[in-house]
Amino acid sequence: MSGPQVIVLSGMAGAGKTTAARALEDLGFFVVDNLPPQLIEPLITMASGIGGRRKFAFVIDAREQQFLREFPTTWTRLLELANNGTLAAQPLLLFLECDDDVLVRRFQETRRRHPVDGHEDESGGVVSASLFGAIAAERRLLADVRDRADIVIDTRGLSVHDLKRLVIERFGGERTGLVVTLLSFGFKYGLPTDLDQVGLARSGDALVELMRADVDRMDTTARKVRSQKQVLVDSISGANFLAEKK
Repeated sequence: MSGPQVIVLSGMAGAGKTTAARALEDLGFFVVDNLPPQLIEPLITMASGIGGRRKFAFVIDAREQQFLREFPTTWTRLLELANNGTLAAQPLLLFLECDDDVLVRRFQETRRRHPVDGHEDESGGVVSASLFGAIAAERRLLADVRDRADIVIDTRGLSVHDLKRLVIERFGGERTGLVVTLLSFGFKYGLPTDLDQVGLARSGDALVELMRADVDRMDTTARKVRSQKQVLVDSISGANFLAEKK
């Protein structure tokens, strides 16, 4: 994507919005979480003019239901601005989906309270305190957003790393290869704290000499142990001889 990019990220709580948002930040996106929809257009205009920003991502979810009610109007306006050329980018709506059972397991593992739990639902009542009830209420609240989505990603079978890689591949433009940084250090100073892998790198001759030195040290230690053992045996034998002589 060569032009400006505007991504609106939404989805179920526990489906991976935080992971996706961080992946977009790593790609250079200006990410704003839980922004009122009516501020999306002014923020794009302001950030583009002041900082020359060309990548924007806005996270919209069911935490603030008033914001959610205003989203359809804002989204329609953004599409109109893009179609008539006022907005240089074509907005894209990304929705993260996941099965109820997987969402329940993820919330149980993290012991987090569901963000919709205890809030008012669309009819004005209080959302059920059960986790399944909160998920069902959130799914109803986000139904219109999901229907408008350009891309829907089901994260039920994805790990955190899988989702991050998927977002980077989809929105990262040209793919970059694996970056490997080699660092030489002295063991006597301890291991650097930011290492991912550590290994011994030596030439063949140096490695052979190192192994010979280790073997020599082991032989020397073994001879010392045998010598000390013999001294101990001799001492015990001498003591027994003197006892018998007495």
